[in-house]
Amino acid sequence: MLRRTATAHSPLSTLHPPIATRYRTHFLIPTRDKLIPIEVKQIAYFYLEDKITRAVLFDGRKQIVDRPLDSIMEYLDPTCFFRANRQYIVSHDAIREIGFWPASKLVLTLVVDTPERIIISKARTSEFKDWYTQ
Repeated sequence: MLRRTATAHSPLSTLHPPIATRYRTHFLIPTRDKLIPIEVKQIAYFYLEDKITRAVLFDGRKQIVDRPLDSIMEYLDPTCFFRANRQYIVSHDAIREIGFWPASKLVLTLVVDTPERIIISKARTSEFKDWYTQ
């Protein structure tokens, strides 16, 4: 989506205020014959397993999400969620511990169980630290 931004010297600044980005507050999760509303703040992380995207809630429940991780990231507030790697998107509030991993990588421990370790690559370590401490 292309956005036109106004500068202090452009006529747009008086005609149109800047566009505020809106992120999802809920997801509708299809289950059998109904849709279950889930608040984004209930989600600890999203992960990909066997080509199926799942959301794991802070209470440990798992829900299948009918979107790929790339698409999901577009709906999430990037101050609250981080794309840790190809398999995981994690909530800031879900991170219990950040450990050092060989080759200058980081490993995350969340407040809820994960099927495997969540590793932040050396290339993304600095970006992750900046995101976490903002």
